[in-house]
Amino acid sequence: LTVLLSAALRLSGMASQEAIYLADLGTRNPVDLKGIVFAGILIGAVGAVMDVAMSLASALWELRARAAAPTFGMLMKSGMNIGRDMMSTMANTLVLAYIGSSLSTVLLLVAYASSLDGLFNREMIITEVLQAVIGSMAILLAIPLTSFVASAVYTRRPQPQKTT
Repeated sequence: LTVLLSAALRLSGMASQEAIYLADLGTRNPVDLKGIVFAGILIGAVGAVMDVAMSLASALWELRARAAAPTFGMLMKSGMNIGRDMMSTMANTLVLAYIGSSLSTVLLLVAYASSLDGLFNREMIITEVLQAVIGSMAILLAIPLTSFVASAVYTRRPQPQKTT
């Protein structure tokens, strides 16, 4: 999704002052600024997914330990319900974290923007929005996947011990 959206949005990687400095290094092997944007988006999404997946798997483990006879269906349904609650808070957390990390720059851009269209056509703003969207989509996909895997693992019957 990141590759498709960055191609569709024609991102150059020049989203910040630091990117300009990286482009001006003058090394034999120039820095791939699009790759840097891609890596930044992936790192942010992986952090959010890891947090949600671990919290969800831990909640399902606790539920399994407390339930009399946990079934795959019960854990899966509980995982989706817990995940739905987590999705709303984590999506907001991602947006607020990305905006908060560059608040001064965003305020300057808003102050000097001649129009709302001009503001939203700045690569820095587009990249921030893209990070929040990709992170939210990653969390959205992680919830059913984590619920499924945890439910399958936690309800797996122990293998009988082999006697020799």
